[in-house]
Amino acid sequence: MELDPVILALTQNRLDHISHQMGWVMVRTARSPIFSQAHDFSCFIAGPTGEVVSQADGIPIHTGSGGFGVRAILRDFGDVIAEDDVYLLNDPWAAGGNHLPDWVIARPIFAGGEFVGLTCNRAHQSDIGGGAAGAYHPPATPGFPQGTRLPGLALVRARPTPAALPTRTPGRAGGGVCPPPPPPPAADVGLVRPVAGEPDELAAGEDRPGDHPVRQMVAARRP
Repeated sequence: MELDPVILALTQNRLDHISHQMGWVMVRTARSPIFSQAHDFSCFIAGPTGEVVSQADGIPIHTGSGGFGVRAILRDFGDVIAEDDVYLLNDPWAAGGNHLPDWVIARPIFAGGEFVGLTCNRAHQSDIGGGAAGAYHPPATPGFPQGTRLPGLALVRARPTPAALPTRTPGRAGGGVCPPPPPPPAADVGLVRPVAGEPDELAAGEDRPGDHPVRQMVAARRP
């Protein structure tokens, strides 16, 4: 089934606007100048199969590798994902990270009780507890001395208080390494409102943006 081009454009624009809203909230609420001033983070939305379907203006490597991180979450937690969960990862080897300082925090979205995707934020931390201050430790040849490795964990389950993690800059992070705030509830509302009672249509609409260029290329190559 091909989605109507007008519906496709409206769906994509809505998803892109939500991604930008997530970024605006991040800039206005972040304590670290890495986020509020340097903008070293990116927000994106992934569909239920882990493919990135929307991204805000950010850093290409953040969003370009975002799908690997989301699919690692689905691999490890796919059968237990629930509303209000928050997941955290950064491990390039086990969880689709790009390098250790960039942490992905993801929140699942449900419509009508059905899982339809995740809103995600990948952001560069000022310190991750490695062998040297800051987020880089060049002399470290194995991965562990470079800093905290997170192969994918459930940071929040049913909204308990997130655990603190090691850092040298607690004043910026807010007591331990407190990752960037999870995507705001506004993202949930923006995603769920247009498909209240119709989660299948949202899932279809999310998959089509990725299929559209493939259909165009196939059509152009036909004799």
